[in-house]
Amino acid sequence: MKKLRLYIFATSPFPDVYINIISHCYEYFENLDGVVLISLSLEKFSNAKQIDFLNDLSNKIQKQIHCLCEGKYCILQSGSNEVKDISISAEDRQLYAGLVNLEFGFEALFVDDIEEYIKQIIQLDFFSYIFDVTAIGKDYIIPVYKSLTQNNVSAVYSFRLLSAHRTFDDRELIHNLENHQTYTYARVVDYEYENKIIKSINFPPEYQQAGMAILTYF
Repeated sequence: MKKLRLYIFATSPFPDVYINIISHCYEYFENLDGVVLISLSLEKFSNAKQIDFLNDLSNKIQKQIHCLCEGKYCILQSGSNEVKDISISAEDRQLYAGLVNLEFGFEALFVDDIEEYIKQIIQLDFFSYIFDVTAIGKDYIIPVYKSLTQNNVSAVYSFRLLSAHRTFDDRELIHNLENHQTYTYARVVDYEYENKIIKSINFPPEYQQAGMAILTYF
């Protein structure tokens, strides 16, 4: 069976949302062995800044994972780097421990290059893939969805908390959540808002004849 690679479009500098995404995919999808964080820019020559952001984000994610394995939580939202003890079951610690050996990589891309990047990924035959758009910035929603849709990519997912009350701390990590009860992880076309965005995309002439039937590939 092919290995699975998870591609996450990254905007938020805080690690917890990415840990929830990665943890869910590790538990519910088979053979996850790699995570790629993707940063997009509207500026052609901002690559160095993007790489710095991605490198820092990757380090934060891996630091938080190691903390969770030890029953601790690093408070990064305030910029304090304070570490506190939290209650995590042995089973949940084992889940987080499984993330330690995942291969992490990142890509810094100019937004106009995203379609070619996606084409290169789907042409590779030695692994399967998931694209995650949970943390995508609003400036990139249309070009990313358009590129994914036009390349017939069906595995496009988003993580969503179901509680109206946000705490922005360890209480929102996946070991404190219940799938389908306090959070969902589903394809973007299963969410009303994202589905409206996809349907609003103006496709080029070669896609107009097929109309929105292309969305059935999701």
